[in-house]
Amino acid sequence: MISAFGAAAERFAAGLHGVSAVITDEASIGMAFLEAVRRRERAEPFYGMILLDDRRTAVNYDVAKRLIDVTPDPERCDVLLQQLTRGSFVVNGTTLDEMWATPPLLVQTIREFCALVDALLVRSFGDYVRIAQHFEERTPPPFVRVLVEPTLPPASPAAAPDRPGIVVWAPHRPADSIALHAFALANVHGEVTCVAAGGTLPPGLTLPVLTPDDPRVGEVLARATGVVCVEANDPGDAVAFARRGYGVVAPFTSGAHEYAADVAVWDGTSVELLHAAAVAAIGRPSSVASIPPPPEPLVADVRLPIAVADAPPLVSIVMPTYNRPELLANVLTSVAAQTYPRIEAIVVNDAGAPVDAVVARFPFARLIVHEQNRGAVHATETGFRASVGEYVAFLPDDDWIYPDHVARIMAALLRGGAVFAHGAALLRYFKRAADGSDALRGFNMSTFAKTIDLREALVASTISVNQCIQHRRVFDELGWFLNDSPVSDNEFHMRLLQHHTPVFVPNVTCEFRDYERGSFGKNADLGAALKHVYDEVHPFPNRPVLAEIRERTLASINARPAGVSPFEPSVVLP
Repeated sequence: MISAFGAAAERFAAGLHGVSAVITDEASIGMAFLEAVRRRERAEPFYGMILLDDRRTAVNYDVAKRLIDVTPDPERCDVLLQQLTRGSFVVNGTTLDEMWATPPLLVQTIREFCALVDALLVRSFGDYVRIAQHFEERTPPPFVRVLVEPTLPPASPAAAPDRPGIVVWAPHRPADSIALHAFALANVHGEVTCVAAGGTLPPGLTLPVLTPDDPRVGEVLARATGVVCVEANDPGDAVAFARRGYGVVAPFTSGAHEYAADVAVWDGTSVELLHAAAVAAIGRPSSVASIPPPPEPLVADVRLPIAVADAPPLVSIVMPTYNRPELLANVLTSVAAQTYPRIEAIVVNDAGAPVDAVVARFPFARLIVHEQNRGAVHATETGFRASVGEYVAFLPDDDWIYPDHVARIMAALLRGGAVFAHGAALLRYFKRAADGSDALRGFNMSTFAKTIDLREALVASTISVNQCIQHRRVFDELGWFLNDSPVSDNEFHMRLLQHHTPVFVPNVTCEFRDYERGSFGKNADLGAALKHVYDEVHPFPNRPVLAEIRERTLASINARPAGVSPFEPSVVLP
């Protein structure tokens, strides 16, 4: 199933078949993110695709249109366009470098979306680079190139041309957006026609403009031998015209040269280079050299090693709970949906409201009740001591695991011979609605979406125990969590990573849920707790660089206002 968000995404999706994918343009990426979360909740493998613009070309197209519109003198306009190409232009006090930069919010959402997908679909290698350049310390998902060619209007029977013929092809853009192209070709002595979605060129540009459904387009194509494809990000138009034997001009950012031989490329901004490329294309037919195969359907690889496939080890999931029977029922439902075949759940009611009836609905679960409230760490230890699984996971009553959580992590553990492994986690935020219910507020796919090494763990772990499954012997080796500490999982991973390296499953397999009424240490003094760990538990006195980083971390934590989540949403819903 393909879900497409935005007009450009819908057009592209119409040419794809047989794959599960979420395709989006820049403006609609928020809606695509929600669909990606829904698919991940179902543990459904899928491709993601972002139709990301090359911002330098997009900005220069727009600025060129405005320059041409307000500068009647062609020679003066040519000088200004040369400055635009060199990047030495300032628009209303803003430099082109600033205008070319991708907005930080979009960069963040790109990362968040990509963290949810199994693989990316891209139109070209350049398309992939536009996305991958925003990842910094993270690794982008694997990618598959996919080409969708549009259906071109039929050309009338061709005759030998008696003068040069060029078509500027922009069927989905208004005419004024191709002012740069019309300006560059205004002095060509021949027939130059623009095909655009409607509108008019700026004053002073007298080239004819036809809409794609105009019957004269076929006649114009019959007389032309060169086509200038305007789209800076998609090679589809250029490849379709190359297949017909036209001489083709395309921006190098489109990636058309990856598929079609002898395409005349230009940088998407230079009037001089466009003119030269168009003149060359008139007498140089292109041809299709390489077309990638259709993308293969994705299948989740959660195979266990053959040695244990018939008798997989038991996994015990320890679940502390306190006064939240409805949330407990929800999280037990997520455990019941696991595809891994051998699971037990140990529910420890830490002297809260009765949950006997809730637990009784799930045959794989058993209940232990504390007579007095002892706190989550003590309750977890009670459940651990009562568990019998060779491998152990911990799951609070307000979190959630996806159907493939245990299967993916156990497959990685057993294949890699490690004692603990973890997946990526999604933070889901709720706010209190007027009627008292919890309304979705936003997401965070940054904080718990990657693994860490020992250097990072000695400062602050970005792995929560809720993401992990570990062999129970690590607790015999290293001891239990710190009791009565809001950073007990941080401290445990400081110990753990001094002896073991985690196996990382780069798939989102679980959720942490942050409620406005309080969670994630909003009301705990995390700074004091972490300082105690630094000074008393893991001091490392002879490491001055580590001490400096720890001081900065404490300063950042202590500067946070009381009651604010340590990890804020990076995708906020309206």
